[in-house]
Amino acid sequence: RLRGGRAPTSHGGLRAEADAPRDVFGGESLAETTRLEPLVRSLVDRTAALLEAWPGHPALVAISTLCERLHSFRADSPLMQFLTGCELLLKRCWEWEAVACRETSIKPQIDALAALVLRWRRMEVEAWPALLRRAAERAHDAALLKIWARLFHVVNSHLWADSSAAAADDDAADASAAGADAADAADADRTAHL
Repeated sequence: RLRGGRAPTSHGGLRAEADAPRDVFGGESLAETTRLEPLVRSLVDRTAALLEAWPGHPALVAISTLCERLHSFRADSPLMQFLTGCELLLKRCWEWEAVACRETSIKPQIDALAALVLRWRRMEVEAWPALLRRAAERAHDAALLKIWARLFHVVNSHLWADSSAAAADDDAADASAAGADAADAADADRTAHL
């Protein structure tokens, strides 16, 4: 059983759920990841039997290691994480199959794993339109937010212009009053010296 795995819930809507595009990059796909477990278990059993005949064979050890790694993934991990691991596993399996004879073949396990990888890649391709649509909506929302902020500033700029003009008028009046007071003081000083 995959680590942290929960049994997929069985409810009447499984067919509709299977046909709907999924978020294969971020969402969990328990129903899909549980399809992998029997395939990996079969490959582990076959590889263990072959390792008894050829202990330490690098291709078989690599297959065994990758199977262990796939078992260590949490069952609720993104499907693409499993897909990448399965593709690496398939590559190693084909390396073994290239030199194996009929008695040492793992072709049935390869075919089952390849069918699952193909299914998941098809799901990925079907998910792209929804992912691109969501990304376009997010970009559109961000652009609208920018435009809205600019429009808000333009529409309400008269409020700020009036208050800043009034503040500027107050500052100018204060400055001229201060200047007049300074001029009066300077005149008083000159008169006092005369």
